Amino acid sequence: MFDKYRYLENLTELGDAFCNWFAGLADGEASFQIKNQHGSWWLEMTISLREDDLPMLEAIQRVLGFGHLYSHIPRRPMNNSKPRFMLRFASKSENRRLIELFTSHPLRSKKAVDFR
Repeated sequence: MFDKYRYLENLTELGDAFCNWFAGLADGEASFQIKNQHGSWWLEMTISLREDDLPMLEAIQRVLGFGHLYSHIPRRPMNNSKPRFMLRFASKSENRRLIELFTSHPLRSKKAVDFR
């Protein structure tokens, strides 16, 4: 049987291979937002994946050493929607580190415009 998470065992350090892989994942799955609450502005990057991909989000958080994991269960599930987990980056220090990472390992899709 194929173990789709076996490759996560090799994700142990913040090297070029991980950073390039993470930039590619962010290209496809991340959302970048500017948020405002009570006059306070901040940037946020979120990666939201199905519950069965939780090991991938945990590996990313482990290797990066930052980010917050949240579960998200839809209030009104549609069709076969499954619970999701989100890895969220919102603090100034997290954003600085992501800027460094994506500056040296750039996003290549239209998300590059969102990032800038």
